Amino acid sequence: MEKTEKTPKDRLVFALDVDEGKEAEDIIENIGADVGWMKMNSIFLGAYVYLRDTGKDLLAMIDAKGSKRFMDLKFHDIPFTLSKYVKQLKKLGVGMFNVHTQGSIAMMKTAVETVNEIYKDDPENKPIILGVTILTSINQQMLEDELGYKVPLKEQVVFLAKKAKEAGLDGVVASVHEVKRIKEACGEDFLVLTPGIKFEEEIKDTGKQDDQQRKATPDVAAEEGSNFIVMGRSLLKNVKENVPRALNLIGEGLKRRKAA
Repeated sequence: MEKTEKTPKDRLVFALDVDEGKEAEDIIENIGADVGWMKMNSIFLGAYVYLRDTGKDLLAMIDAKGSKRFMDLKFHDIPFTLSKYVKQLKKLGVGMFNVHTQGSIAMMKTAVETVNEIYKDDPENKPIILGVTILTSINQQMLEDELGYKVPLKEQVVFLAKKAKEAGLDGVVASVHEVKRIKEACGEDFLVLTPGIKFEEEIKDTGKQDDQQRKATPDVAAEEGSNFIVMGRSLLKNVKENVPRALNLIGEGLKRRKAA
């Protein structure tokens, strides 16, 4: 998987979580050439369908800018149904997608087996499959009081990561704070994508409404070993300054990691 993450740009994932077609179009135009991946979820699909009906194709626009497609739909269903979801992804030219690790090893294995079957004649273009562990909006208290797990959050994340590896997934989605432990448990080649990445001043702004509980800066994410680093609105506040800033910070983190 090293070919997917050689440079800071290859690691930077933009969260294209917008439901208005023109806004999505403008974002792709302004930022698509500067990030390695565009993360698309159910919100984005609304914008995609709307513009497609007017003769515009947001996916083609992403391709034209050179970004890859990460479909962030967090599949979680019985294995039989999940296999049908996965089969639809090839039509969308997806380079990476995710499933919930808590859907069972059988479900995760089904995702892997379905991809292997679909791409048996084209293995070089198989999408990366990631397993969602514990959402970055969840903290220790929520894990215990609302989800019923009476274990340290980091331990639960690593446990789920190990199950994802056992099932044959390429990696997981987790916060920066669990990356080192995941790599120790699953190996350096096991990929980790980290949401909750913001600039330092945003993290310090405690008055700002933010669902993310476990977050970090781009340089820390890279230094800790994150293979894919997700950022969203932080980059749009000033695209010309903030995208290069994010890429520079990722580069600094990679240098520190290499020197350690």
